[in-house]
Amino acid sequence: MTDICARNRQPAGITAGGQFATEPKTETTVTLGNAPRTVLSDAHVLDAITAQLGTAEEWHTGDDLSDIADLVARTGRPHPGDSGDGQDYAAQLDAWKNAHPSPEDVNGARDWVSVNAIAAELGWASEWYPEHTEYVADLIAGSDRPHPGTDRTLREFDQAMAASRRRRGLETDSPAGTRAVAEEAGLPVVHEVLSVVAAREGVERARFDTVTPEDVTRWYEQHLAPAADRMAEIVADVEPHEDHPWLCEEDDAWQHVRNCAREAGLPVVAEVIWLRYDSGDLDESDLAALTPDLVTDIYGGHAAPAVDAIEAELLSR
Repeated sequence: MTDICARNRQPAGITAGGQFATEPKTETTVTLGNAPRTVLSDAHVLDAITAQLGTAEEWHTGDDLSDIADLVARTGRPHPGDSGDGQDYAAQLDAWKNAHPSPEDVNGARDWVSVNAIAAELGWASEWYPEHTEYVADLIAGSDRPHPGTDRTLREFDQAMAASRRRRGLETDSPAGTRAVAEEAGLPVVHEVLSVVAAREGVERARFDTVTPEDVTRWYEQHLAPAADRMAEIVADVEPHEDHPWLCEEDDAWQHVRNCAREAGLPVVAEVIWLRYDSGDLDESDLAALTPDLVTDIYGGHAAPAVDAIEAELLSR
């Protein structure tokens, strides 16, 4: 078996000549019976490609493009690279496009064009090079998604992807309007807290329209900052254990915090805890102690009362 660490890899953005395949690709035999594979939408495929390229420390040309070709084929299009002849593949793709015309909605039409362009680029080439990965990344950016390979942290990438989904109407920003107010105050985390309040459905939507940057700052100082301080103290006091993950970089830390909060069903806790990572009160070794159960505990004991206080003030207006 070839040591994966010894394979020839190219960092994102670094151009190198030569065919990507330096060794045969191994395959695992899996019995699937007669179950058909689910056909993926163009939006799903482009989101998956964005996540694959956008969160990687470096791009692995052969592996990445092979995965992308597989995703393209999951839309029902001919598999790039299977025909062995660019003109033959172009004819197959044209036949598919004639049978599956562009959707009428703007987002669907844009995604249809983007996936077709990716398919055509990979299907025409006899060999795949890092330049092809760069081309795919540019097409992703043209589909109103964050450009893979841009110098972002994983958290920044998550935020950019969420903003893209909101622009494309796939996620609703709730409560509407408070994100801009919280960002004006320099405290976007307060919008996340207000989202929790809105989800409780006890506050009329019109009351959120009265929120000002001054409210955001006051709520943060009076309620959220003290809760974040206490939550950070609890996390930092957890004794290190051999079962804790090894988090050596900021992206590792954010991924762990984000996943624990999501598993607990309390994504707001990730945002609150991250305040204290950004301020230097917590480091990677502290955050390694976080678990979904601990997320639930610190939310109930400290974040929830802060949310309650903000909700009570909105209800009193």
